[in-house]
Amino acid sequence: MFALELIQPSAAPDRSDKDSAVAFRATAGAILTASAISCVIARYLIIGEDKFMVNGYQLVDPLVEIPIYMSLGVLSGVVATGFRLTVANLRKVYSGQKEGFEFMKNVPDELKPMIATGICGFVAVKYPETMFFGYNAVNSLLSEKAVYKDSIPDLLGLMSLKIGLTSSCMASGLMGGNFAPALFFGAALGAAYQVARRYA
Repeated sequence: MFALELIQPSAAPDRSDKDSAVAFRATAGAILTASAISCVIARYLIIGEDKFMVNGYQLVDPLVEIPIYMSLGVLSGVVATGFRLTVANLRKVYSGQKEGFEFMKNVPDELKPMIATGICGFVAVKYPETMFFGYNAVNSLLSEKAVYKDSIPDLLGLMSLKIGLTSSCMASGLMGGNFAPALFFGAALGAAYQVARRYA
């Protein structure tokens, strides 16, 4: 998924060109095959352990618990939609199409990623968790060891900051994907949801 996410935008087919669409499907198949092979090699020959440490869990009452998880899925959809809208709005900011940011039209494209990374660095001084250092931040949430695991405002605040920073980086033209940040979105939202359910 991550490989497709990075390559797909530059390899997207022209809808009016049938040959382009066929070539794209062939490329996607090759990418998936290469990704699967590299995953097997990395998992069994290099890494040898799971990156995400999830506590054991078993459904006790599916009729009660499944609707709860379904509502979390709906909330995840809301967050994903908010993320897409944030990226779209920030693209207008970086391109100078947003009112009040017309001066961005005069900023060279090469400097825009530097602005985005500067914003990330400034925020990271206060909230280093937003920088997604490996899998530690997500694992601390999944294992309920994060310092802020019981604070809904902190969890949602970090998620919002991460959405804003990731959107800014993507909108500025900085290379990278949104798969890894999405893991953080989901972990923070899930942790906040768990706390809310605990006190409901």
